[in-house]
Amino acid sequence: MMSDDRVRSAPDALTGVDAGHRLSLPPGSANRRRADAARVSTHHSPPTSMAPSSLFPALALAAMVPLSPVPRSLHRAGGVSHEAGRYVPSRVAPEPNPFTDVLLRSVRGLARAVPGELPISVGYLSVQDDSSLESDAVDSAPRTKVYQVTPVFQIRFHQGWVMVDGAYSQKEAGTGGKFFPDRFDQVVTALRGARLVVITHEHGDHVGTILLPDVVRDVAPHTLLTKQQEQTLLFKPRPSAKLDAATARRFLVVDYERLLPIAPGVVLIRSPGHTPGSQMVYVKLASGREIILVGDVVWHMAGIELQRQKPDSTSQQMREDRAPLEQEVTWLKRIVQPAGIAIAVSHDGTELQNLASQGVLTAGLDTSAP
Repeated sequence: MMSDDRVRSAPDALTGVDAGHRLSLPPGSANRRRADAARVSTHHSPPTSMAPSSLFPALALAAMVPLSPVPRSLHRAGGVSHEAGRYVPSRVAPEPNPFTDVLLRSVRGLARAVPGELPISVGYLSVQDDSSLESDAVDSAPRTKVYQVTPVFQIRFHQGWVMVDGAYSQKEAGTGGKFFPDRFDQVVTALRGARLVVITHEHGDHVGTILLPDVVRDVAPHTLLTKQQEQTLLFKPRPSAKLDAATARRFLVVDYERLLPIAPGVVLIRSPGHTPGSQMVYVKLASGREIILVGDVVWHMAGIELQRQKPDSTSQQMREDRAPLEQEVTWLKRIVQPAGIAIAVSHDGTELQNLASQGVLTAGLDTSAP
């Protein structure tokens, strides 16, 4: 947090959806978190009025709602450090595994932290369909071709929607697979019309569209990046996921430790490993159904079913930190699945179709007016 920033209350800042905010959720007791987290610093002057039609006016305060004493380890991100311009595993002593049944109970409790009606559906749309070898996605899997997609997700409420991820443009997608320009246009429309946009992690196939010059000026003011995502995009970017300092100031940037409720029924779960800024998105629907969007924790559902990560060579190429990924995969298999929560793996096209056929997900995006 910069010392020369202006400070104002978190609800005012995030209800106004002003650009350039930095929301910090520091460690400590529940009371300390409640006091400190209600401060948002911005490089710009505060807005003169709040937006009364904002979908989630309690966004920031919800992060401070104490449920029960939670081990400090649940609020720590851990696992990676940056040395000499390289992404390397941290050398500090490993912390206790935060991915436990206690974490899931906390996630479920925080789903009600932001007041309001729960979402009614989660839709998805892929801008590019392709195939890849299962052995490239899951260690020791057969060299069988599997259906691969590049989707976005839409958490739909009666009065608007939250977008998760932004996919990428045809130029960024290259010549592999089949790209759908009409679907890409739908994605851009949905991103522009969203009340809030979040990304599961800072790779081009998840954030590329948002960073396009003709899109970012409209979408950045209501896009929430984590501090880790911002830092990667600024200082260690991939070719299709670069962010300059001036553009970065347009985004909402949050620094939370493990869990952050952002809307009624929607909780972010910090899960570094695939990238420093990776996070899962938990959704509780009005119907009672629960879904976790896991991003690229794995690339194929078989990785969770078999509790296997990507091949080691792939992890090295992607600069992954395998220790926290192992904890996350085990948590999804042994705790999340038995709890009856559906798991949506971003790039597993077959599994997303299965979830749609079961009524867990909705195929397509709904950008109709509330």
